[in-house]
Amino acid sequence: MLITVKINGVKCQRNVADIIYAEACGNNIVLHFNDTRAIKYYCSLKKFLAAYGSPQGLVSAHRHYAININYISQIIKYCLVQIKTGAVFSTGRQFYKIAVRVLGR
Repeated sequence: MLITVKINGVKCQRNVADIIYAEACGNNIVLHFNDTRAIKYYCSLKKFLAAYGSPQGLVSAHRHYAININYISQIIKYCLVQIKTGAVFSTGRQFYKIAVRVLGR
């Protein structure tokens, strides 16, 4: 599935599966892609997940974050996961259960 975003004022399409995580920032979200690019997108996290969520791997991890479950590298401890970029996120119980299921722990 593709999403249209503006990069330096130019509209382009990116694959939603390339999003590592999304973070809420006021009325916007910042999409962090696997090529280390971060792009601001005008939408609430809730609406974004309703449109582009779970089948693409993006799952709400916390009130302000959605993480692509395909990029989880390890579970550090209860409700704390690390993604392949090395970033560590505190997660809610629901996301933790999904991460455990995905990683087969």
